[in-house]
Amino acid sequence: MDRGVAMNKMLSKWIPVSERSTSLALVYSGMYLGSVTGLGFSPMLIHQFSIPLAPLEVYGFCYGLNMHIAIGWQIMQSIGFLGPAFFLSQLSRVKTPAMAVLCMACSQL
Repeated sequence: MDRGVAMNKMLSKWIPVSERSTSLALVYSGMYLGSVTGLGFSPMLIHQFSIPLAPLEVYGFCYGLNMHIAIGWQIMQSIGFLGPAFFLSQLSRVKTPAMAVLCMACSQL
């Protein structure tokens, strides 16, 4: 489940309706502010505490690789829905059971 959807659902159960927009604005602003603050303070903390960069570089590489794989998977999944969508949209034009079976079979490719 997407983090945004989960956050909206959780806040909708805890926060009164009249205060929901304010609470969501604070939550989402805080998430981005935390990211920016962490990025700003990271170099200082690494230098101050003499944290070796090798583990951070490996982590960064793995994170970047994971993001590329996830984006590629999303693109391929989106493209993969086009074939079934096309064949299923043609079912209204089908006149015989054999053609309906053919359309359904093609939509599974």
